[in-house]
Amino acid sequence: MRITKFTLIIISFTLLNACVSKKRFLELVEEKDHLALIMEKNRMDLQDQINELQVQNLRLSQDKEIINKEISNLEDQLDDTDQKVKQVEFNLQDKQYQISQIWNEMDMAFSEVEQAVASSNQRIKEMENFLYLDLDELPSFDPGSDEFKNNSAETLQQIVKMLKENPKVNLVIEGHTDSKPVNNKEFTDNWDLSVSRSTQIIRELVKLGANPEQLIAAGRGEYMPKVEENPNDPKTAEANRRTEFILVPNIGKLYKINKNKLIKP
Repeated sequence: MRITKFTLIIISFTLLNACVSKKRFLELVEEKDHLALIMEKNRMDLQDQINELQVQNLRLSQDKEIINKEISNLEDQLDDTDQKVKQVEFNLQDKQYQISQIWNEMDMAFSEVEQAVASSNQRIKEMENFLYLDLDELPSFDPGSDEFKNNSAETLQQIVKMLKENPKVNLVIEGHTDSKPVNNKEFTDNWDLSVSRSTQIIRELVKLGANPEQLIAAGRGEYMPKVEENPNDPKTAEANRRTEFILVPNIGKLYKINKNKLIKP
């Protein structure tokens, strides 16, 4: 059989085309494998990221649980603190009320004293942290004697009048001596003499009508002189031989309030 020129051309073109298709096929296969490798690498990277995110998610869940517990504890502490604050506020209000009571009692106690002094036309003086009647004429005494001089009768009558009109007011009658020591059958020392002077005044006040329950006897000896004594001036020693009158407010209720309430936690 005779092969024509045209036939040869057709055969050559066919073979050439077959060669080109195989080469392209191999290139595509290689490209596919390369893409498969890239996709696998990407898949592994994504899987690593997923694993890391899962670990992070687990940690966050654990942290969230811890935080929730802390929040719950804080809420409990806050509730407890609120209760304590309310208790403190209640206690503070209670203490303020108690303090207000004390101030009211103090006002009443000292108002009674002030009214008693004012109603009897007397004055108050403060000495040695005590309230004294500021009298124009104090009962005075001769040296070593507990007998008071008659020039104080009017003063004692005024005091009796004040006590009668103010039965809640008490007086401490405070006896004093000069600096000269005394030691005889009647008095052991100036303490003894000063108290005896106080009791003599109290007896006179009771004789004039005072309630003995409002009177208290006390003595200071020579340890609270009115003036500094001068050996050349006998009037200085005479001024120290005297009795003073201390006003005593009724503060028993204040003590009870303080003892029963304010000292309690």
